[in-house]
Amino acid sequence: PSNQSKGQTMRSSTTSGLALIALGALEGAAAFTSSPLLPTQASAVRPTSAMSLRMSGHSDAPAPSTTRRAALSFLAAGAAGLAAQPANADMTLTSIKRAYFRYVPRIESGRDLYVLQLRDAIEKSDWKAVERIFERVSAAQEDSYKASLGLDAKVSQIENELLTPMQVWITSFAEKGTSPKQRKMDTKLASLRAALDGVQAAAAKGDKDAAVENWEAGRAALNGYIKTANKGLTLQVRQLDPIPDNWKAYEQTLARPTSSYTDTGKAIAFDR
Repeated sequence: PSNQSKGQTMRSSTTSGLALIALGALEGAAAFTSSPLLPTQASAVRPTSAMSLRMSGHSDAPAPSTTRRAALSFLAAGAAGLAAQPANADMTLTSIKRAYFRYVPRIESGRDLYVLQLRDAIEKSDWKAVERIFERVSAAQEDSYKASLGLDAKVSQIENELLTPMQVWITSFAEKGTSPKQRKMDTKLASLRAALDGVQAAAAKGDKDAAVENWEAGRAALNGYIKTANKGLTLQVRQLDPIPDNWKAYEQTLARPTSSYTDTGKAIAFDR
């Protein structure tokens, strides 16, 4: 073949190659924005478009620059369509309610312990009763193998009934990582733990004034935790009540239903 024929062949090959690249971009973009082709449609369309361009080398293919612009437009439209899809709010609400009914009744029972037992024991200077609330005992079941080896976990009543449920409930407020609400609740929980350490230390010395002071600091921290938790809480559940300034006006918490979301708002007295 002559040099002129070689040049024409190279230009034709270049044009066909660019057209194939553009076609691939368009097909990739269409995968984001349209439903997949049926097998019969795929066999009918793809060989026709790709094979014809590869075999014929016609010069009436779309200009490469125009094809690239079209491909980018398709890709942008597909990305926007995906971003605009709404989040599954129903699952989020279900998760929040599930955590609420699992941990809030325990937190409120622990709040009863904090006021009706711990504060009352401090008021009466009953340091043995205070010590029992902080005493760490085995959490293992009876005849546990770990307990026989001394490897069983030991937790106090205040830890088991109040602090642990508070800590676990915080995790239900995650928002693609640690949320501001979680950090605030964690801070309040840390303050409550520090106050309880102060109560325990004061009780060991029989110092009622110091015990009361630390208990009040813990009350403020617990109320802060409750206030933060209540903010933005779904209306489908009942908010937690804070501890009043006059602890003697505090009333035992009514039990929340734990078996069904449909009973939200109902309450019965604890059978104690």
